[in-house]
Amino acid sequence: MIILRYVVLASFVAFTMVASAGTVTLQTNSPGSTPNLLAYNSGHFVPGSNTKEWWRYSGVSGARIFLTAATLEATDDIAGRGDGVTNQATFLSRKTELRANPNSPTYINWTYFNDRYNLTAKHGANRLQPNYICTELRKLGVEIDLSIAASTSSTLFRTNSLDWAGNWELWQHFYAQAFYFGRTYDVQRYQMYNEPDHVNAGPVPQDEYLIRLQFCSDAIQSALADVNALYGKSLVPTIIAPVITTSSYGSWAQLVVTNRHLNFLGQTDANFLVLQQYDYHQYNSTPATFGSNLANLRNSIAAAMSPEAPLPVSISEFNVSTAANFDGTTNGPNPGTLDTPTNYSRLGAISVNLVANGADELYCFKISQTDGDAGDWYPVRKNGTHYVDNANSPYNIGGITKAGEVWRLFNKAFAPGRQRKDFTASGFTGFSSLASYDPATARYYVFLANDSSAAASVTVNVAALNIPDNNRVLIEEMSENYYGTVSHYTRV
Repeated sequence: MIILRYVVLASFVAFTMVASAGTVTLQTNSPGSTPNLLAYNSGHFVPGSNTKEWWRYSGVSGARIFLTAATLEATDDIAGRGDGVTNQATFLSRKTELRANPNSPTYINWTYFNDRYNLTAKHGANRLQPNYICTELRKLGVEIDLSIAASTSSTLFRTNSLDWAGNWELWQHFYAQAFYFGRTYDVQRYQMYNEPDHVNAGPVPQDEYLIRLQFCSDAIQSALADVNALYGKSLVPTIIAPVITTSSYGSWAQLVVTNRHLNFLGQTDANFLVLQQYDYHQYNSTPATFGSNLANLRNSIAAAMSPEAPLPVSISEFNVSTAANFDGTTNGPNPGTLDTPTNYSRLGAISVNLVANGADELYCFKISQTDGDAGDWYPVRKNGTHYVDNANSPYNIGGITKAGEVWRLFNKAFAPGRQRKDFTASGFTGFSSLASYDPATARYYVFLANDSSAAASVTVNVAALNIPDNNRVLIEEMSENYYGTVSHYTRV
């Protein structure tokens, strides 16, 4: 197989692909397991659409869903801002009363919220109905991460450090969301803010971000504990933070790691964690840079937290490029698309480097090409992996990009619960390789991404695996010749 740029996935009970140039030699030992989740950031998802079937086809195990707090609670669910809370003492008293009877309309107006959960509306760039998207994704076995922004522009939430009425509205809102989505859909993952360090967010002052995180984290963990107690569940809260735009272990990183045991009362509690998973975003880098940045970040977190076990690290947005940098016609910064070989092969190589360097969860941004921003050269966000009808309900997906097929093949090879396999690679440059074994199906997987500009061929040596001759080999390829389909069907 000699092609310029390509991504190949071989899934097999035994495998060799013979050509010239480089060699990948599989070994029997395992350097660890596959990621906990491989996921998509969501796009449009409304009743009557074909969206669910494209999620099924993708094979992802996770979804990141943006919900807008101001849409979920457009007006105060209970009239009277603060519900009688005026200071710390009344806050703590109200919190105790709510937790003793969380289903009571005295403390949460569930009729109001249920109407909002059944409302199809725009949450950020995405048109969705909260109940519908969660119902359909959970039917597919997809784990959900809810990203709900505690916006500093909201007049309902806290406005300053003395605003205990606003503190209560913030805490109560996040308690209500976690209680409902935990009880109804077993949602355990929550983000309080998306990119608080981004210029479009202000950025949020770091001291303000931390106190909001402390209130929201306490609310979410309290809610899931109450759901477990009332409904016999075993949900494990995962507060994902700081969800920033950089992998650097700088001020934002140190903010959450250093203060991980500090609660909203300013008390250090060894039994309390304000976050359970560290998270960041990255785009516009080489595959090797993605990998080295993650490795450096994990080392920094481990050193800062020693002797405690370091937090797992996720990347809840990544792609070859941001929508802004990807935007363009011939006049824009990147006239290519996710169908361009340079880009779809690089997405495969990035994914390899992130997993090889210990990413616990990966969320590709994003599943569909929703509307672009005012002033863009291109009318949609080109880093979406599926084409979508943005103008007409039910906003059906109309097809998949080549990068989308790359992400599908990657998910096929490295779904949760598998063993990664060691290997050596020699004889070529620009290749990113990863291997795994699925004990449930007794299949080995090899994923190869050619991110160079040179033609290349590969030999995969499986002698160490002691696989009998004539076992089947299935080779699926994303290239200019094959669209994520089977390119070879052969035998060892």
